[in-house]
Amino acid sequence: MSISQSYRAPLLGHRRGFSSQLPNSSGDHTQQGQNQGVRTWIRTAERQDVRTLAGGDLNLPVGSVFNDSQSRRADGMVGEGSPEPPSLHTQGRDGATPATNIERAEGVQEQRRSPPRMSSNSTHPGSISTGRNAPQMGIRPDREHEITPNVRAPENQEGSRLDAANLNSTQQCQMNRRQRRALQKGRATKKAAVQVGSLNMRGYGNPRLTHPDNKWKSVWYLMKRRRIGVLALQETHLTDERVQEINEYYNKKVHVFASHNPDNPTGKGGVAIVINRRQIALEAPKVHPIIPGHAMMVQLTIHKKDQLNILVVYAPNVTSSNGSENADFWNEIQTYFEERNTLAKPDILLGDCNMVEAGIIDRLPAHDDPEDACEALDNLKMRLNIRDGWRTTFPDTKSFTYMQSATGVQSRIDRIYMSDVMLETAREWRITESGIPNADHSLISVQITSEEAPWIGKGRWRIPDYVIKDKDLLKYAPHMENIQNAIN
Repeated sequence: MSISQSYRAPLLGHRRGFSSQLPNSSGDHTQQGQNQGVRTWIRTAERQDVRTLAGGDLNLPVGSVFNDSQSRRADGMVGEGSPEPPSLHTQGRDGATPATNIERAEGVQEQRRSPPRMSSNSTHPGSISTGRNAPQMGIRPDREHEITPNVRAPENQEGSRLDAANLNSTQQCQMNRRQRRALQKGRATKKAAVQVGSLNMRGYGNPRLTHPDNKWKSVWYLMKRRRIGVLALQETHLTDERVQEINEYYNKKVHVFASHNPDNPTGKGGVAIVINRRQIALEAPKVHPIIPGHAMMVQLTIHKKDQLNILVVYAPNVTSSNGSENADFWNEIQTYFEERNTLAKPDILLGDCNMVEAGIIDRLPAHDDPEDACEALDNLKMRLNIRDGWRTTFPDTKSFTYMQSATGVQSRIDRIYMSDVMLETAREWRITESGIPNADHSLISVQITSEEAPWIGKGRWRIPDYVIKDKDLLKYAPHMENIQNAIN
């Protein structure tokens, strides 16, 4: 029996001006305290539907007046010396008796309210607590009372939250909507198709990460706008402190793996691979700094445990007659993999190569680069079994990624190399402007797809929802068949 069934009807009379005493343990009260106590009892009884208060049941008939302190103590609601409820036998201003008000209240429909919260030291219904830490009491007035604790997301033995994939149906049903949403947000998704890009960002920008001239805010917007999952950067000018600051500031957005120049990290070279954490889950990534500040490989896990090995490079410049430094760079990378036979070969090699293989089509004005640099790169390609994806897809297309502002010379020195297996599923090859401030290179990107990705066809045609809900269409739809028959 709920508190409203035993209290509410008599207490309705007090709203019309009944006055009673609410004595405390010492037995004295002012008139103001009396009125305040009565109002508190009225509001509490009308607002809350409580099956059990502090462990005691109310076994009283509907409309009965509950002013027997001995029965209240027997039910366990209050102890000795606890304050009594206000008297309910006083006649009101309009001359109505409690019985009259009881009859009025019996026809009032009970409304289900949210479960109240009781403090552990409450002595009467007036001391109901609404604190956040208070336990939840009675939910259904028509059922036996049950204490429903706050449901928390399941945790493993280490205390960290489990992924939704590791929860059974019962555990997921026990979680409320807010907890399920938080679990979905915390779980990194794994896309079957991932955009991979490369860009020479030409420096770090302002040293302060929150400064408008700092380039990393633009880098994040670029990845978000183009939906890039992996972005390889060159000329990053990063240090270990800067990398840590970026990862902390963009904790839930991106994660940066970097290799800096050991001689001048803030003013020369530097490569990095930026992972979009909203598209790729960081599951035990492995970093291999091959040449500090110029070459680094990262092993990632993408859709359904597929391994992706990405090698970012920033090769030295070449001149029309000297390419020895560039050739030594490619030879050093080849030696690195020859000495480590157990290390997986890169699936993708991308970055700023600072030289072209076919000068007649990849440079304007057209000219070939030094032979030793081209030969060293060819040997590395054969060793890693990779090919130029753009040139394979567009054999005769002229497109450039860099233009020297002083001379106007253009070249396609930024390239993406892939293995034959990955090249079969690669699509959407693009050379576009990056939008990064002061960046003089274009963004190159491609979409790679997992071999286990399901085949999605063109789909089937269907009527849009807004057409189905159109009132004019619904009005004339029953007559469409007759109109069609008349036309035919």
